[in-house]
Amino acid sequence: MNKIKEMEARKKDARLKALAIFEKAQAEGRFLTEEEEKQVRQLEEEMKRWDDTIAHTRALMEEEEQPEERDMEPARPNPKAAVALGEHRFASFGEQMLAAYRAAAPDGRIDPRLTTRAASGLSESVPSDNGFLVQQDFVTELLKRTYETGVLASRVSKIPLSTNANGLKINGVDKTSRANGARWGGIQTYWENEADQLIVSKPKFRVIDLFLKKLTGLCYATDELLQDAAALESVLRQGFAEEFGFKIDDAILTGTGTGQPLGILNSDVLVEGTEGKRAD
Repeated sequence: MNKIKEMEARKKDARLKALAIFEKAQAEGRFLTEEEEKQVRQLEEEMKRWDDTIAHTRALMEEEEQPEERDMEPARPNPKAAVALGEHRFASFGEQMLAAYRAAAPDGRIDPRLTTRAASGLSESVPSDNGFLVQQDFVTELLKRTYETGVLASRVSKIPLSTNANGLKINGVDKTSRANGARWGGIQTYWENEADQLIVSKPKFRVIDLFLKKLTGLCYATDELLQDAAALESVLRQGFAEEFGFKIDDAILTGTGTGQPLGILNSDVLVEGTEGKRAD
């Protein structure tokens, strides 16, 4: 267990480093630089590798703790241990989707490489009634293509969260106006020749609560498409990436904030001006 605690600590350290990069950029009122984005991606990948390593280590430790049961029962493949050894992984996204399809078919066989998690199905005791987790490397690629497809999604700041987190609290500048003394939460500046009395000022901050919202995709496949793993993968990768990218863009702009993100046009940051007048 000490090994696992050490790995969890190193994963936490990577997460804190990534958060520090975002907080620095936010404090300076700018987007991430290319170098900072590169650092964040590296830290995200590091956290994912620690997640996989921790899961694999626990699986192997469980195997070691039950030697008697292994002697009494016929040898059976352990999917988690196999993954730890770099084996029993799906070669492609299409191959995994076909395995999920076969598992849901009547009298279908569940591929040992599939792992389950209750989603919104009927019964947790039947994997096909819930959902199968997409292999991690496929998830990473799908999300990457989603953000590359979206017009607005590709421009937003991305903050990594740990596996068990469902939200985040960060500090934001408390600014509701562009008037003097209100910008950047209260920082005041003066021209040297102005007669105004110089008043000491300091910025104000507020707490921003960010909660995760789940975006779910649904796609029906024809029998012909299910016969070809390569074609199925091509359709699903492109279709889900473009649809997710569109929905995320739409939420960033017009989201209602109820069960989905709060969009710019429906938030307090919206600034409206009238003809002949300047909107600060």
